[in-house]
Amino acid sequence: MKILLTAAVAIVFLTIGIRCLFWPQQVALRHFQRGLRGPMAVKEEDIPRLINSPINVLIIRIFGLLCIGAFIACMYGLIRGLP
Repeated sequence: MKILLTAAVAIVFLTIGIRCLFWPQQVALRHFQRGLRGPMAVKEEDIPRLINSPINVLIIRIFGLLCIGAFIACMYGLIRGLP
């Protein structure tokens, strides 16, 4: 059971990491579209500027690298054996 759960978590980390590394604008667009409601709402006209902001793209890519690192850690745990 632990092996299946670890493998599932590893696949989730891999997919999130790949999306963040190769398509950061799409990830940002999805994130900012969800923030169109509520007291801290993002204005519709600000979304293109926020999506193409170099700092936002950099942060999303760093998060993608962290997710790829978590994937590698999960795979290492599977290969070396879980405690």
